[in-house]
Amino acid sequence: MYNKIMNLALIPAKFPALSESDLTNIERFITKKCSEFYFLEFLDITKGNIDDAKMLFKLDERLRGILIRYLLRFEIQIKNDFVKYVEASTKSPSFWNDPIFYMPSFLSQTKANRISEFDFTVHKVNEALHDLNLRVSIAPNYEAFYAISYGTFLKIYKSIKPEFKKDFQDLYTTYLPTHDFKTLHSYLSCIRLVRNRCAHGNHIVSNSLVNQLNQFSWITDPSRSPKPSVPFSVFELTLYFLLHQLNCWREMKKELHNVLCKYESIYSKYGGKQSINPTVCKKLFNNHNSSIS
Repeated sequence: MYNKIMNLALIPAKFPALSESDLTNIERFITKKCSEFYFLEFLDITKGNIDDAKMLFKLDERLRGILIRYLLRFEIQIKNDFVKYVEASTKSPSFWNDPIFYMPSFLSQTKANRISEFDFTVHKVNEALHDLNLRVSIAPNYEAFYAISYGTFLKIYKSIKPEFKKDFQDLYTTYLPTHDFKTLHSYLSCIRLVRNRCAHGNHIVSNSLVNQLNQFSWITDPSRSPKPSVPFSVFELTLYFLLHQLNCWREMKKELHNVLCKYESIYSKYGGKQSINPTVCKKLFNNHNSSIS
């Protein structure tokens, strides 16, 4: 039996019609590239077409490589901008650990943990500072936000009182028709989903990413969409938002354009079954040309 000789188990069970030669081909391809479970999703999309599954894997790998680089730049940039604008509005060199700047719900103890979200977050920031051999408790804002994760940053942004983050929100929603908290928080949450998938080696070309992002599908509404006449997907809107924020957007745009054009035939063939649809290049890049000087 094949399974006694080779390492694959999930794929032969899901696609029993694949020959031993096919399975050997798959195993040679995925060795030191990805797990069997990872490659299985591409086989599902292509209904067992090995060559197409390989192409989707390569597209996914290239996209992750490009996106993670710019998402990490964005993460550094947005945390620095957040500190700059909120520090100016609070006039505090360490607003991150001062309860007077947070909403009351963030300061209340939860029944389950008997600790407030504020205290838990301060603890997480202190842990991050300690791990980097930085000062704790009295660390200034820039030092604290240098240390924390994107998820902790998002929690602090969500919980700071509205009057202290208005200028920051306005900065990051300039090109959007609505500049409120819910709009920006949703875009930043989408960024987090894509960033975590890239950082953890999860699928980008994936219907499961579509399902994750679709919880924020209301951002395609004309009142919050930058181009209401163009039917963007939430994934495309996330990339569109990222392009608008980065100083190096031309560099990112060129890299994305090149990889999407190179693999256009394969994602067009399976459009609607994963996060990239057949018209992404035209919609994303043509509209971006006319919106940023």
